[in-house]
Amino acid sequence: MTAVLGTSDATAVSIITDNLPRLSIASGAANTTAVDAPGTLSIGASTATFVSIGRSTVPLSVPGGLHVTAGFADAVDTSQPGELTFGTVHATSIVMGQSGVPVTFPGGVCVGPNVANSIDTNAAGSLTIGGVNASAITIGKSAAPVSIPGGLLVAPNLANTIDANAAGSLTIGGVNANAITIGQPMAQVSVPGGLVAQNLDVPVAGGGLFLGGVNAESILFGNNATTGYGFTLTASRELQLSSRGYVMTLSNAADAPNSHALLILAGESAGGTTSNFAAFISPSSTLCGAITQASVSSVAYGTTSDARLKENVKDSARGLAVLRRLRVREYNFIGDTRPAQGFLAQEMMEVYPDVVHKGGEDPKVDPFSIDYGKLTPLLTRAIQELSDKCERLETQVAQLTSRAGRA
Repeated sequence: MTAVLGTSDATAVSIITDNLPRLSIASGAANTTAVDAPGTLSIGASTATFVSIGRSTVPLSVPGGLHVTAGFADAVDTSQPGELTFGTVHATSIVMGQSGVPVTFPGGVCVGPNVANSIDTNAAGSLTIGGVNASAITIGKSAAPVSIPGGLLVAPNLANTIDANAAGSLTIGGVNANAITIGQPMAQVSVPGGLVAQNLDVPVAGGGLFLGGVNAESILFGNNATTGYGFTLTASRELQLSSRGYVMTLSNAADAPNSHALLILAGESAGGTTSNFAAFISPSSTLCGAITQASVSSVAYGTTSDARLKENVKDSARGLAVLRRLRVREYNFIGDTRPAQGFLAQEMMEVYPDVVHKGGEDPKVDPFSIDYGKLTPLLTRAIQELSDKCERLETQVAQLTSRAGRA
């Protein structure tokens, strides 16, 4: 049985209390509930636990928009545990809030794959997640990757940091990523806290990998502060290597003929003599020696011998007598059957230690060695002594020959 309010010829039905219209249903608008003058239409009262509009699986259409007034209600919710759906299959977009007005979701936002797979703006512009009160923005969950196919833009006025929400690693990219691109070509990328990476490469084959920019005085690889190892490119494009042990190891493990280790291209095609292929400088910034271009097709191995760097200079008395005590030996190195001629460093050290580097316990790691070039002064002094003897003998022979001729 249906209760009828009004008659068939009534143009409108109004419910009035306290001389104020409470409900008006206009003729020809049976699907409209409104006030008959500008004002607020309230459904429910302070004692109502909830107000139900529509029914399950029946969508509710609010063409003019839905305004939830603070003080009347501060939530749009379901009457029982379940999903609260905004929009239907006909909705092209869902708009919440106004431009510049933040929308708060204390419990979080869940975007279901069957409902929508994107959060976007209703016009060209920026989509802002979080506001001035947000201490952090979390997207996804632990061990669950987040896909942003169109890229991620962090505006400088909104945030300048992408970080982890706790101490740990921030992972960009995953097992499916072929490459990770940060910045654009010719656009500088700043990583103030440092960059930890297993591989740095360029996205296009044949391109250059540029580290540093116009503001960089140097580029340092390694941790010189704790390990003493450093790899530095200076502003003048010099390569500086530093270490507390061996600075660099050149390894060619081919163990075959033509297993070269280092190729140096330098000098002048015309054969200048001022270009160093290699120079050796002490920590006091003194040049100890150099391998210098000597001609078009030769080099000179020089060790510093500047008189301005020497003191206590006097003629040496060591010569032929010392040279005569040196034992010239023939031998072969262990593992190599080819014969060789030379000295034994330990024997040389007993006679002429000037040319010997004293080694350590392990001959493979720190062997005794001889600088054969330093024998030159001793050989020179011995030859001078022999020359003096020859001159004296020649004089004596000449005198004897003269006497014999007069006899």
